Order: sequence, then C-alpha cells, then structure tokens
Amino acid sequence: MKSFISEDDIEQALLKKLKDSPFNYDVILCNPAQDNPDNGPHRDSVDQCVLPTILYDSLIKLNPNISKEKIQETVKNLSKNFTDKDIVETNYKLYQMIREKIKITEKRNGKEEFDFINLIDFENPENNNFTAVSQMWIKGTFGYRRPDVLIFVNGLPLVFIELKNETVKIQEAFTKNLTDYKKTIPNILFVYWLQEKVILVKITATSDKNAYIKMHT
Repeated sequence: MKSFISEDDIEQALLKKLKDSPFNYDVILCNPAQDNPDNGPHRDSVDQCVLPTILYDSLIKLNPNISKEKIQETVKNLSKNFTDKDIVETNYKLYQMIREKIKITEKRNGKEEFDFINLIDFENPENNNFTAVSQMWIKGTFGYRRPDVLIFVNGLPLVFIELKNETVKIQEAFTKNLTDYKKTIPNILFVYWLQEKVILVKITATSDKNAYIKMHT
C-alpha cells in the first residue's frame, strides 16, 4: 500500500471532480510522453497557449451580433506568442480585455459603428466553456514544458495547476517548477494556481514565493 498520495493520484481525482456535476468541465488528456510533444487539443502549433477552436466557437456564441471576420481577427490576436513582450504590461492588457471587453468597429448599413466583443460572460457563467487540459506540452523560449493541469475558460488559459505530493516542499515546487515555467513558457500570462495535497496556493504571473496563501481543506 502506498504511504503517500502521488501526483498522479491528485491529478486524476482533480480531473474527475471537474468533469462530474456540478462543474461539468470538458476534460482533455494529452500525450505526456516527452518524445511526442504533439500540438495537443485544438491548437495550431505547440507554442500556442490558447485553444483557438474553442475560443472561436465561444466568441461566436457570446457575440451573435459581431461578424465572423471580427471574431476571427480577435482569435488570431489572442493566439499570438507574447514571449518577446513585457510580462507585466501584457498580462494587464489581456486582463483588461477580459474584464472590459474588446472595443471594435463594424461597418453596418454603410456606417462605421462601435461595438464590443465579450470574451467571458460573467453574468451567466453557464454560457461559458470550461475545459481542463492535462499534461499539455508547450514550446517556450528554451524548450518544452508540460504543466500538470491548465484550465481554460472559452479557450483562454486562466488557471495553472502544478501538483505535488506530500513529500515535496512548497519552496522546492516554486523554485524548480513555477519559476522555471515563467522563464521557459512566459506565454502563460494569466492567473496561476499551485495545488499540493491540502494546500491551495494562488499567485499571479509576477508573484514571488511570499505571495502564497495556504488554504487547508
């Protein structure tokens, strides 16, 4: 009998929890083999950190009055690789897009009109698509990395989960994993979470180890 809960045990329990009611997330399991870093689900390339297909379908659903051309343009812009950009500035801009919508112009009846593209429906959460993706390879500046679980809302990566068993210390998880991820795959710029047994830790893309908050369950 195992004397501790393994990382895989935690991951499988988490995915089952998200897949079952009341969450009802879509769950996608990627190939974890290092010699097969495929593009994973709904992506055009292995360096993409969004799910463009899901993003497009979600934006069409949430913005029925916006042309498909404008939706496609928005998906293309959000699917860019932001590695060469300032991480803080880019993170804030993307955050503003999510909270305040994206202002666009549409030509209607021969006139240019202002409108907004909504990325997430905060008032009606059931209108959004929630997807948990396990072991998705991401190509970064210096190689490939494979986060344990990424949670996407409408194809946008909003939650980053790194799982560690009870034998691994928080300091080690931060130093060896999250710090490395921020350097290697900085294209992940949204809200990150770290899960270790009974400790749930929330940090942002620019947090240091002192930003951890322990929440015992």
